[in-house]
Amino acid sequence: MQRNPQNNLPEPLGIIVILANFCFGLWNVYSNARQEKRQTAYDQRQQQLIAMLSELREEIGGGD
Repeated sequence: MQRNPQNNLPEPLGIIVILANFCFGLWNVYSNARQEKRQTAYDQRQQQLIAMLSELREEIGGGD
């Protein structure tokens, strides 16, 4: 079996490692984007809740 002089791995194994690394990178990008989207939704909801609570506080007692 032929060996790759750069990493001393058998040629097909080197290709498999490169492909697996590429797929893992793509999954990471997708996962990060999904997480960021979810975090943005949470932040927006939190802002809405804070606004609602401050409105309620003003209605009840006009401050602290």
